[in-house]
Amino acid sequence: MKPSRVTTTENPLLTAFSGLRRRLRPTLSRWLGEDEADDALQEAFCRLWPERERWADADEAARVLNVTARHIGIDELRRRQKLGETRLEEGCDPAEATDAEDEAAERYRRVKQIIDQRLTPLQREILERRETREEAFEEIAATLNMQPAAVRMQLSRARKLIREVYYEQSGIR
Repeated sequence: MKPSRVTTTENPLLTAFSGLRRRLRPTLSRWLGEDEADDALQEAFCRLWPERERWADADEAARVLNVTARHIGIDELRRRQKLGETRLEEGCDPAEATDAEDEAAERYRRVKQIIDQRLTPLQREILERRETREEAFEEIAATLNMQPAAVRMQLSRARKLIREVYYEQSGIR
């Protein structure tokens, strides 16, 4: 018995992915690099695949896929910015690096202290799973027996509290 194959005419998401991959990949490549652009596109497709029956036509699926892929790319850029990642070709002055490293270590210590003292155990768990282990919201929700929306809300509240306390302690704003 042959395995069943879904053709692009049968599934709007496959049709949308085929066309959108060619158009969106160059933009994502400029933002993230070649390999990461492919990863972002694949991630968007995989996220939407369970809901593939939701879209009636390829145009509707393409709009959702486009937004999802762009958001994944933006999230990756933000993650890199937050972690202070730089490309090797950008280089840096080693003398400046030690000052920057000391400053980053101090910021990390202060934020860690806020997390330990001000967040609830649930918020700490969600933050650790999302930021350190890079788990998906759905995975965290399943592990903690919560809805993904509730996980997102807890994470949002935790981040907001960390930001507010950090700014207050730093005299910013």
